[in-house]
Amino acid sequence: MKLFKVVSRKNTTASLPITSTLVAILALDRWSAPGWVWGALGVIFLVAWISSIIKLYNQEEIDIFAKPTEEDITRDFLLKSANSKESDFQTKLKKAMGKVKQSPE
Repeated sequence: MKLFKVVSRKNTTASLPITSTLVAILALDRWSAPGWVWGALGVIFLVAWISSIIKLYNQEEIDIFAKPTEEDITRDFLLKSANSKESDFQTKLKKAMGKVKQSPE
């Protein structure tokens, strides 16, 4: 199965449905909900918990505050220099400012 890249857990809040489960249980108890409502919400929260646990095991964490390595810096510099073609707007702006000699037409 493909691993999905996600922000590291130490940089985000938890993704398990703990709060919503507790709030639902307390609300159902407070309002004395019938048994079928408990069962329906129980199934919904069971599916939510199972999907959350499966999602936790199918992801790759990325630390967004990690210091970049020398390899990352070099790769980014090479990508920027490879894609550094001037746009038409930049060329026209330089011509308007007189920084580029206009070719005779």
